[in-house]
Amino acid sequence: MTVSTGDEIQPASRRWGRRHARVAVAASGAIAVALLLAGLPGQPAPKAVPQAAWSPATECPHGVDIFTSVTDRTSPFRFGTELGNQLATKGWQTNVIKTNGSSENLYYLERRPSQQHPVDDTRCGIAISLLTVATDAVYGAYQFDAHGDLPSRQDPDNSGQQLPKNQILGLRAVAPGYDELVQLFVRPHEYTEAGQLCGRKVATSDDMSGTKQIAQTLFNVACQGSSKADFVEKKTVKEQFNLLATGDVDAVLTEGISPADTILDMVGQQPVRLIDVSRYLNSMIDNWKSFYRQAAGGEAVEGRLFSLGRIYLDDYNVPAAGDDTGNADDNPGIGTVATPNGLFARETTSDRLVADIATIMTSEPARTAVTNRVWERNHNPEKRHLIELGQIMTIRAPYCYVPFHPAAAPAIEKAAGGLPDCVPGE
Repeated sequence: MTVSTGDEIQPASRRWGRRHARVAVAASGAIAVALLLAGLPGQPAPKAVPQAAWSPATECPHGVDIFTSVTDRTSPFRFGTELGNQLATKGWQTNVIKTNGSSENLYYLERRPSQQHPVDDTRCGIAISLLTVATDAVYGAYQFDAHGDLPSRQDPDNSGQQLPKNQILGLRAVAPGYDELVQLFVRPHEYTEAGQLCGRKVATSDDMSGTKQIAQTLFNVACQGSSKADFVEKKTVKEQFNLLATGDVDAVLTEGISPADTILDMVGQQPVRLIDVSRYLNSMIDNWKSFYRQAAGGEAVEGRLFSLGRIYLDDYNVPAAGDDTGNADDNPGIGTVATPNGLFARETTSDRLVADIATIMTSEPARTAVTNRVWERNHNPEKRHLIELGQIMTIRAPYCYVPFHPAAAPAIEKAAGGLPDCVPGE
């Protein structure tokens, strides 16, 4: 005789019967609950619990985090601050966060709420980043390459702890920002072009900044067939220029608006010259295209990420390397490479937050307020302005690799006269 333990497999007919018995019990229970909810005959029905009305405070109860850059005197921090001011007019509370730059900002968008940090940055986080870095984040390149030379990164919330690098999934563009300019400084009478710095020490920002990535791209094309520049990573412009003054490095490469307050502080303390890097523009464009033709494969789209920029002589009152005349009439400026930045979010980010930011960045007087804040001390509308929205058609490819958030796309499309055509291979 076999004793049933209740664990052995039952015949199908018995299992079927027991299942229906359980369903019948569950159904009778559900009917009883429904009767209670409906109220007994002659009894008033229970009142419905009112739902809280939607507001920015219910959407992001701990505020919106805007990730910027290393100090409050940089243009990304001022950009984030004015964005926060504009969002406040729409009811949003914001927190402007200092960071190590573009890559770290994008990694922050993966951060979920914790006891130490209550904001859910997957829903309420906005990152300022170079467009090149955002594209790399999607494809797991450079600072997002888990198999690269530096496969780990420092956890910004826990000093000393290392985290693996990874792709940023679901990254979306919210709005274009402004062009950041490559600015390569040297001591007088030493170097006149970037190619002469191959194998030399160049101070730049740390591995988590977009500046470091642009520095790598520039010297990849400037130093073909020779040793690349030896980068010395320092977080602040002051630290970088101090190394130049002491002779510990041969150049400083930074990127941002011109003139930048932090650079103005330093060039007034030591003689420097600016190297014109515009000769490398087309090579940098080709280098980027070649990389993404391979990375994107069948999804590769043509576009023009980098563009010609200009640093005006009266920005810093610093002449070009090899030209000590400093005559603004003879030389209207120093050529350089411009890289667009912008605002980015995750596909899970609050639709209403994203829509409000897209509206701010495509309408007046908000755009003028942002422009005036970014170029706080040196605003000249003829020389300095946000990216014209129609330029997204020319830039094109990066906005196909990092498409606009669905909640941002209507405002961007209306203001720009369309969205980039993302047909592969064209």
